[in-house]
Amino acid sequence: MLLDAGADISATSYLNEDVNRNGLLQATTKGHAAVVKVLLKRVIDVNIKGEREETALNRAALNGDSEIVRILLKAKAKVDNADAFWNTPFLCALREGHLKVAELLLTKCASYKSKNRDSKTPLHYAVRWGFFKVARSLIRNGADVNEGYNKFLPHYGTLETRTKNIDVLTLLLRAGAEFPSTTSDYYDGRIYSLISSCGHEKFRLLFDYGAVPRGWKSSSALLYSAAVHGNLNVHVYT
Repeated sequence: MLLDAGADISATSYLNEDVNRNGLLQATTKGHAAVVKVLLKRVIDVNIKGEREETALNRAALNGDSEIVRILLKAKAKVDNADAFWNTPFLCALREGHLKVAELLLTKCASYKSKNRDSKTPLHYAVRWGFFKVARSLIRNGADVNEGYNKFLPHYGTLETRTKNIDVLTLLLRAGAEFPSTTSDYYDGRIYSLISSCGHEKFRLLFDYGAVPRGWKSSSALLYSAAVHGNLNVHVYT
C-alpha cells in the first residue's frame, strides 16, 4: 500500500543507528525474501551500499541465505563487490562456512583472487572448513596454495593440518603446498604444535609428501611437543 502510494523505498530511517541502511539492505539482513523481490521490482538499485560499503549480496552471503542470494544474482547484483574490509560475497560466505552459497557464487565466476584486509583468500577459508570441491575448483583455476596470510607468519600458506577433511590436505600437498621455512622460535612452536597434534593418518600423509622430513630441524623438540599433545605416532617417523 505504501509503495503504491509512492513511498521512497530508498529512504533512510533516522531512527536507525546505521544511517545508510535502506529497505533492500534491511530486508536482506532480516531474511525477508518476499520483500526483497518486491523492492527489486520497484527498480531499486540492487548494488546500493551500506556504510561499510557492503551490498545486499554481501549481507545475504554472510548470512548464508541462498534464496536471497539467487534473487539478487538474478537482478544482476555485482558478484565481486568488496566491502570496507575487502570482503567479497564469496569471501563472506566462505568465512562463515556457508558451503551452499559459496558454491552458488562460484558458478557465477566469483573471483578466486580476492583477498580481505586480513590477507585471507577464498582458498584459506575453504581449507579451514574442509570444503573439498570448492578448494579443488580454486586450485584448478590458479589459486596459490602457498600464499601467506599472517603478518607474523608471512610464509604460512594454506597447509593446515587441523583441516576437518583429510582429502583437502591431500589436495593441497599434491598441488605443492609446503610448510614454511622456520626462522624463529615462534615459527618453530607453531609448526611443532600443528604437526604433533594431528592424527596418525594426517601425520603419515605429511611425512610421505615430505612436509615433515626425517630429522627435520630438531627431532627432539618435535618429540617433546608430540609428548605434550599425546601424539605417540610422531615417534614412529622421526
